[in-house]
Amino acid sequence: MTGTGALQAVNVSRIFDGLVAVKDANLSVNESQIVALIGPNGAGKTTLLNCLAGNDSPTHGSIELDGVNINKWPSHKRAHVGVRRTFQHARPFASLSLLENTMIPLMKTPQYHFFDGVLRTRRYRIRESEMREEAYQSLSRVGLASYAKEKPGKLSAGQQRLAEVARAYVGVPRFLLLDEPTSGLDTNEAQVLFNLLSEFQSEGLGIVLVEHRIRTAVQIADYIVVMDQGRVVSSGTPDEVRNAKTVIDAYLGGSSETK
Repeated sequence: MTGTGALQAVNVSRIFDGLVAVKDANLSVNESQIVALIGPNGAGKTTLLNCLAGNDSPTHGSIELDGVNINKWPSHKRAHVGVRRTFQHARPFASLSLLENTMIPLMKTPQYHFFDGVLRTRRYRIRESEMREEAYQSLSRVGLASYAKEKPGKLSAGQQRLAEVARAYVGVPRFLLLDEPTSGLDTNEAQVLFNLLSEFQSEGLGIVLVEHRIRTAVQIADYIVVMDQGRVVSSGTPDEVRNAKTVIDAYLGGSSETK
């Protein structure tokens, strides 16, 4: 499933103090593709996503972007080249407005010199206006433009989830890495998110969606990677994965909602 414009985990393992969180995992997402990374709690999904995003480093194996090993690239450098992520728990800056929170990824881009900001040069003021407009458009995409001036604490849990997606999407990255983005969303909010992801895919974005519920994953994903106890136990199209014995075994004892 690899191709031009791919983000890949190649034989990735991550060990913490002797505990193997991920073992020899492979995952690849191309532009214009949605890949769901699923499995029960503790399967290693978030750890693998952290390795892709640069928030953690593989103990063995490699993360590759367009065929280039990026193991040593920190998360901010990956974000600069278009690899963005959300977290399982929203992490807004409580003292900033929703618009200002959404602008943060754009502020970290090397568009101007430090002293431009200190002196508020004309170049800085023009770029600041552009960033505000980009952030506002990103909030509009997730239906939160009317909350732009509000503090994140005034949003519902579901709205904070959508705000995280808006912050990751601002500036239009190449790849979105989403850690359980439907958690806390009601049915309507989840459908808004699914529609958005389909739109993002049509625009050429590659998306990795961490999820623990199979029923959620099959609604949106083109390809599914299943993890259990740190290992990839199955991968394929939604139909292929849903009926795989290894997937059924991984979810034995899970709730009907998880299945």
